Amino acid sequence: MKGLPLLLLLLLLGSCSKNYTPVREYVALPVKYPKEKISHPSNDFSMTIPQNWFWKSERYESEKMMLGITAAFSETTRGYTQIISVYKYRSLQKNATLYKEYESSRKYHEDKATLEMVESGKTKLNNYDAYFMHLQSTNENPIEIITFLVKGKEQGVFYSITANGQLKDEPKTNMAIMVKCLNSFEYN
Repeated sequence: MKGLPLLLLLLLLGSCSKNYTPVREYVALPVKYPKEKISHPSNDFSMTIPQNWFWKSERYESEKMMLGITAAFSETTRGYTQIISVYKYRSLQKNATLYKEYESSRKYHEDKATLEMVESGKTKLNNYDAYFMHLQSTNENPIEIITFLVKGKEQGVFYSITANGQLKDEPKTNMAIMVKCLNSFEYN
């Protein structure tokens, strides 16, 4: 009987296990898919996306947002959407270092976002030093967002490289494909 409270505590802690797939598992998942390499028309950056995805480039007239690419796949018969985006921008808080930009972004998501941050930290994206944030919703149409921040060549300029997918119809495979696409990011 003395061990019963300890056993109950262990069972309780075991039942509070994570309800998400860590980014490192998506990276390690062996998925094959047809892909194509795309580049922003300015030749600022490139990456691969799954073949037959719709994509468009953007050039912004904003002081902060500079340029970007959005690639998407929408399966309307099954009711899910997957989106990959890359944005080059000037720091909103005038941050000079990647770490400070990450901290500002992480704080914003913790304070204002409706999604739960399930993991975040320092990592590598392709060969670049990066920070990542992994967010997930728990509503009836759950979504998952994985964002990597990479410092650009210019002072105070960063890239936000994001995969966004609904957690339906093989979410592990779909997110693994998108994370592999994000990991192909290169700036010129």
